[in-house]
Amino acid sequence: MTFTKTILRELQSAGNYGEFYTPRAITEIMTEIINPRLGEKVLDPACGTGGFLTSAIENIRRQDIKNVNNLKELERTIHGMEFKPLPFMLCVTNLILHDIEVPDVDYIDSLNREYTSIGAKDRVDVILANPPFGATVADGVQTNFR
Repeated sequence: MTFTKTILRELQSAGNYGEFYTPRAITEIMTEIINPRLGEKVLDPACGTGGFLTSAIENIRRQDIKNVNNLKELERTIHGMEFKPLPFMLCVTNLILHDIEVPDVDYIDSLNREYTSIGAKDRVDVILANPPFGATVADGVQTNFR
């Protein structure tokens, strides 16, 4: 019961302006349920410090990593996007600490793109992310999506 109260308390104190850092227990549970596997492209389009990405890395590592080639494939399949400078830098650092030599994290606003411009090369197998919590976004971004 204490564990549940702690999670609920953390959820209740979610930050303003769309900033929300998911408790590790939540990222791990969600990752276990989705169960990304080696070879599946994993994306967090608003990755913050990389909590979902590191959970995916550890989930895949436990199940599928057998050799150096598997590690290289894992590195190619983990992708994040973050628009705020500090979380972006922390995410890159976090992925390096999880043995991703060259983190694939874009310093961009993932919403500042029309959905019609998303093509086959942008497709992924797994999206692990927080739902939008409501925040103000840059002018014009709201019209990018129906």
